[in-house]
Amino acid sequence: MIATLLLVLHASAAPQYSRPRAQYLTAVWASEHGDVERARTAARAVLWHDPTAAAPRMLLAELLPDDPASVSEATALLEAAARSEAAPAAVFTALGQVHVRAGRTSEAEAAFAGAHARGGGPDNDAAWLLVLNPTEGPRLPAAIEVSARWQASPNPGSGGYALRAQLALAVDDTSARRACLDALAAAELAEPLSPRLAAERCRAAGLQSVGALALSRLQGASPEELQAARQSLGAASP
Repeated sequence: MIATLLLVLHASAAPQYSRPRAQYLTAVWASEHGDVERARTAARAVLWHDPTAAAPRMLLAELLPDDPASVSEATALLEAAARSEAAPAAVFTALGQVHVRAGRTSEAEAAFAGAHARGGGPDNDAAWLLVLNPTEGPRLPAAIEVSARWQASPNPGSGGYALRAQLALAVDDTSARRACLDALAAAELAEPLSPRLAAERCRAAGLQSVGALALSRLQGASPEELQAARQSLGAASP
């Protein structure tokens, strides 16, 4: 018992480097349990001990309120983290999303490109494609490339199958087919999906039977929406 007490006392007097870790775990725990203020305080404490740490900077930037002053602070936090050669791709994705919130489109695209260069995955591609907002013009080739890479990923990331089906740029038969199959996956997983979108994607791919299956598994859509989508799809009503 005495030995255990001595070990606890020794741990409480551990060197400075253990304190940031403890504070970061506190910040994560508080964030996951909805205690935003405590999470922010703990994240700031980590940065007081370890000013260059990337993870607490990302967490704090995510926890800041949505107002101009907070967007400015989040930008500063993430830009500082991104200056480290060891910064992970997630830092650049988060920075890109903050730039989007601030309306800085070109800076956001550069951040998403930086995340991709560091191995950023489908979550980065989803955020990148959202900001590209492809139209006829110089952005279209980049948008097609990002869309194709995102579609090729087995897992669409936190954006979900419905979002990928919505944003996909179906420029060939393979892309069209994947968009239709994403619509089916979204329906099976009960992700929010427009019946009209499912019908359009599968009709474009020539997969009316897949579209009909997706429509039969959609939840939350009105009978009128489903009937209109079936007629648009060219599939027989059940």
